[in-house]
Amino acid sequence: MKWIPNITKFQSLILDMINNLPKNSVINNFNIKEVLINFSNDNLLNTENIEQYVKSIINFTSGIFRIVISLITSLYILLDRENIIKFFNNMSDVLFKVKTQNRLKKYLNQINNVLFTFLSSKGLDSIINGVVVTTLLLILNVKYALLFGIICAIANFIPYLGTLVAVTFVSIMTFLTGGFNQALYTLILLIIFQQIDGNFIEPKIMGHTLKISPLLVIFSVIVGGAYFGVVGMFLAVPITAITKQILLEYIEIKKSRKTIKIKTEAKDDLV
Repeated sequence: MKWIPNITKFQSLILDMINNLPKNSVINNFNIKEVLINFSNDNLLNTENIEQYVKSIINFTSGIFRIVISLITSLYILLDRENIIKFFNNMSDVLFKVKTQNRLKKYLNQINNVLFTFLSSKGLDSIINGVVVTTLLLILNVKYALLFGIICAIANFIPYLGTLVAVTFVSIMTFLTGGFNQALYTLILLIIFQQIDGNFIEPKIMGHTLKISPLLVIFSVIVGGAYFGVVGMFLAVPITAITKQILLEYIEIKKSRKTIKIKTEAKDDLV
């Protein structure tokens, strides 16, 4: 950013212009000179700070732009989903046999159902999380209880790490607004509830809706987090559910073929 050093020169130029103005000038009433001098004295307009300001603005703007683009893209996909599905169906007709097409469609439908079930289950658990946390904070007379409950509900979508960050944040804010004792009680109650939620409530909801055992849910989240971080923890459960369905179907196919083969061999022996 070669243009940043020019800002100090521009600042000096403005100060010179202000100094040359008449004392009764309207601009002097706005204390612009004092503001610029204070900025200089506080080093708010030095090269490093300005570069950080610009980078922060660029990062923030880029983040907003990506969100807007994602929303627009999602909207167009939803509006044009029939044509997209038709295109992929035509491509599969050209590339694959009918048997392979049917199998792919079946697997894609299973993946779609599992992902939808997972998101709805996670959403239900997050709602429970937010309601319980808000209730506990209201009992303890914690300020901004509803806001903290919403934060915990949103953070719950990030397995384990999100809960840890949310509990830490709420405890610190409670300490700042309500004192040490209130923060300590808040921390203890939230830890107890999050342990109950993480080890019993959430695995029970996930296991019931996705038809996998709570132990497998916990194991898949640990393995996914160990190898792929937060993204791995979030995607571990639906991937495990999909893999389980495919494996069970593969086993059933093999068993049925083996049964048919045994029956055929038995008939041949009788003949």
